[in-house]
Amino acid sequence: MDRRSFLATAAAGAVVGTAGCAGGTVVVETQRDVTVQARSGWARRIPRIDGTAAISFIARADRVFETFVFTPDEYSRYQQALATPAGDGPAPTGDTDLGTMAVHDEERGFYAAQTADTGGQEPLEADGPVYFVVDHSAVGMAPLPERPESLSVFVDLTVTKKTLPV
Repeated sequence: MDRRSFLATAAAGAVVGTAGCAGGTVVVETQRDVTVQARSGWARRIPRIDGTAAISFIARADRVFETFVFTPDEYSRYQQALATPAGDGPAPTGDTDLGTMAVHDEERGFYAAQTADTGGQEPLEADGPVYFVVDHSAVGMAPLPERPESLSVFVDLTVTKKTLPV
């Protein structure tokens, strides 16, 4: 075996060997533009995952917005909060380790909300299904303009069922 063949084989083996370390089965994958109407939110239901799961997301838009991860009860309260005037009752917060307000990236000219390490995987701990929500309302902390318009958001969301303990 010549040196080049050996190096190519070794590199391929390293890639295959380490793929299982970060591995798992993709349960949910969304990579698309979504339109979020003013004073509402876009939601993606994530089914119950038995075992260990991880979530990663990056959402980008030209204006500020928020992301939430809700249990079904919290999602129901969120929907109720959308239907009531601002300030009427406590707003649901969801998983505060995962939900975030989009931050303006001045260099690139857009707002982004993402998991740590620019969309890296974070543990998703839930006893049942959850809802990933892109919010364009006054329910959370993000300010809503006086005359809001619909918002176009690119969502890159992946939920993985882990096969190896991390």
